[in-house]
Amino acid sequence: MESIVLNNPSQWPTWYKVFQGKATDLDVWEQVDPGAENPEKRMPKPEPPAFSDYKKKGIPRHTRGSTIEVSQTPDIEELRSNETARRLQDLVKEDREEYVQLRSDYNHDIRIYEREAAALRELRNWVLSTAAAKYVNACCDPTETLHAWMVKLKGVASISNNEQKSAAREEYEKTVKQAATKRMTTKAEIENWLEQWEAAMLKGQEVNLAQTRDFSEWSEDFLKVIAKTAISAFHATFEAKFHESDNPSISEISAERRTEGDHASERNQEAT
Repeated sequence: MESIVLNNPSQWPTWYKVFQGKATDLDVWEQVDPGAENPEKRMPKPEPPAFSDYKKKGIPRHTRGSTIEVSQTPDIEELRSNETARRLQDLVKEDREEYVQLRSDYNHDIRIYEREAAALRELRNWVLSTAAAKYVNACCDPTETLHAWMVKLKGVASISNNEQKSAAREEYEKTVKQAATKRMTTKAEIENWLEQWEAAMLKGQEVNLAQTRDFSEWSEDFLKVIAKTAISAFHATFEAKFHESDNPSISEISAERRTEGDHASERNQEAT
């Protein structure tokens, strides 16, 4: 599998698609989408409750010089002193219950915050490791957000739809012309060309290039190439199985072509 890098604008579509997929999987796309004018803001770091926010409990009211019969079970009214609490046991019941709830809320929120921080850190590191140094230096100020990075990267490293279509057309035509200059006789040669053709077709279909979308156009180019290879017999197979379809899928054709390619290779080996 080819490495995903961003060295020039022609690589932007694939690089950006991978970035978007990663951001979506990490559940932070709404924060980093360069097309969003008002991206979702990052969750502020939660602050844990502090014992210093509470007063230490004082001496219960009933112990202050009052006489209590042994048989009685008096209500104890907890009082707060002027001293600052330092531990949970220092708090009166009401404050203790409040602190425990606030601590539970904090534990929940900090987990979300840390998970989000880890996701953004992973994405930032991926951008820094895959984008060319010229783009990192120009667009990736360490004091700015990842969204700010992506806005800048999109401005200097992206490619327009028309440019993508032009590049796809050039790649498709180059692939077809290369095959027309030499007869492919070995399985390796045929497999190599098939891979190039599939890549060119998929890229062209992605940008809605007519030469790759319109079956009547690309099938003619494809058959001309096949007729000059060791799997020329597939010409008839292709017409019989797919010509009635409005637009057969690349995967269907690829599977059929590879099967025929294997048979052709076997026939060549038997002949020798």
